[in-house]
Amino acid sequence: MERTFETIIVGAGPAGLSASRYLEDALILDQKEEIGRPVHCAEGLSKKILEREGILPDREWISAVIDETQIILPNGKIIRLIAKEQGYILDRVGFEKFLASQSKSEIQLQKKVIDIEKKNDLWELTTNRGEKFKSKYLIGADGPFSIVRKKVFKEKLEMLPCIEYLVKLEKEIDVSVMKMYFDKERFPSGYAWLFPKSKNSANIGLGGKERLSEKLKDFLENTIKKDFGNYELLEDRSGVVPWGGAKIKLFKDNAFLVGDAGGLADPIFGGGIGNAMISGRVAAELILSGEAEDR
Repeated sequence: MERTFETIIVGAGPAGLSASRYLEDALILDQKEEIGRPVHCAEGLSKKILEREGILPDREWISAVIDETQIILPNGKIIRLIAKEQGYILDRVGFEKFLASQSKSEIQLQKKVIDIEKKNDLWELTTNRGEKFKSKYLIGADGPFSIVRKKVFKEKLEMLPCIEYLVKLEKEIDVSVMKMYFDKERFPSGYAWLFPKSKNSANIGLGGKERLSEKLKDFLENTIKKDFGNYELLEDRSGVVPWGGAKIKLFKDNAFLVGDAGGLADPIFGGGIGNAMISGRVAAELILSGEAEDR
C-alpha cells in the first residue's frame, strides 16, 4: 500500500534526525538496522553547535569534554588552543538515539531506497522491499553516497578517504585534549588525529588519497606508540569525507540535500556533524515556512 507524507527524509543520521525534530508529517527511511550504527566518524562536535541547536549536553552521550586542541607540527612543536569546553567527543550511537527520541517524524529502519521518481508533483520512493512512499518534499540526508543526490540532483562530489580505528592505549591520555598532527610529507592530503574517548581509548586516524593503511601503521608505530605505549585496534571506523557542497545545487524541485549528502563537511578540518545538524534544521524550517517552493 502506498503512503503519502508531506516530507520524506532519506537517512537517519544527524542531518535527517535534526530535520525530524521539527517535521510532524514526515517519514524517515534508512537502510541500517540500528540508529547510530555503524560509526564512521571521529565524533567531534563543538559546544557552539549544541547551543545553536538548543540541545543541552548530556553525559549519557558525551565521551569527553574538550578544553584544549593541540596542533602538532612536524618538528614536534605544539600549538595549544585553550578555551573552557571547546566541544565534545560524542558517543555517536547514544547521541543519534537521543536525536531520534526527539523526532516528530515516523522512523522506519531496514528500508533501503532503491529508486526515486517525480510523478504528478509528488516524489515517489521505492524501497528494496518493494514498498512505495510519496511526498511533496524530499530531504536527502543519506550520506556521501546519497541516492537522492544521484537520482534527483545528478551531482558528483569529491571524496577524501579516511582510515580510522577506535584504539585501546596502554598509557592513560588526557581526555580533555584533542590532538591534530599536521605534516605535509606524512599526511599530504590532510592530517592525523587523536580524539579521546576514555582514559585508555581514542579515535585515531588520518585522511589521504593513497596508502592509507601503510600511513596509519607508521603513525601508530612511530608516533602513538612512542607517546602512549602499546595499542590495540578495537573497531574499524573508516569512511570518507565528501567535499564540494559549495559547488553543487542543494535544492531542486522541492528536494534538499543536507549534511554529507550535500558535501557539507567542514572545508578545513573535515568534520560533518555540526553542519549536518544545521542544514537539516534549515531544510525543515524552509518547508514549514513555505519558503522552499519559492527558491
